[in-house]
Amino acid sequence: MKKTIKTKGTLGLMGIIVLAALIVFCFTACDNGSTSSGDSLVDVIGDTVRLYNKTVVYENETSATNFAYRDWSDTPLSDYITGTPKVLISGGKLTIELDQPKSDKMKVIDTGNSESYPYTIDPSDTKYCSAFFCDPSGKYGLYPKYGDKLAVLVYVDKDVTIDSSNYNSTAFNMSGPTYDNVTLKKGWNYLIQDQSGGFPHPTIAARTLDSGFTWTVVKD
Repeated sequence: MKKTIKTKGTLGLMGIIVLAALIVFCFTACDNGSTSSGDSLVDVIGDTVRLYNKTVVYENETSATNFAYRDWSDTPLSDYITGTPKVLISGGKLTIELDQPKSDKMKVIDTGNSESYPYTIDPSDTKYCSAFFCDPSGKYGLYPKYGDKLAVLVYVDKDVTIDSSNYNSTAFNMSGPTYDNVTLKKGWNYLIQDQSGGFPHPTIAARTLDSGFTWTVVKD
């Protein structure tokens, strides 16, 4: 079943990538949750996230190395993610280990309260949880960046398609992300937004990122 939602500003999943502009490379992807191949650790994004030895760029001076906190606050990722989430920089290299979100932290990609910002969600009961990475002080964030492109990790509980292509962005005053039949697969995905041309920002979803993406630490 499809649901059309309309909201004047950014909301829920659609709002995540706009926030990412203020605040989640290159890897081999697989969907089976495996974290090893023989004696070597391998990268995974699917039902879980396992990333190892990623280069990190610091845009601001900070000694922060633990980014297992969420939403530019002191809320630990463990409040949202099962197991023991790990987002740690050591020796200039990043390791990320995420399992599934806790069921009570998953939210339906839900409703708007205005006629100005329409999307179609299919299926309409899809739930999601985002993973923003911050240090304990909430002053520094960590996310993949490539020029004017930014990315953030989002988990969905089923395959879902988000579409705003049938709506005229000028008529609807769309000042955030646009989605042209963007499909997220069940599990973890990247939402990638191109902010090079001003509003609205075209947004896509992927399980892998271009090699030009680099994990970047920025100050709030």
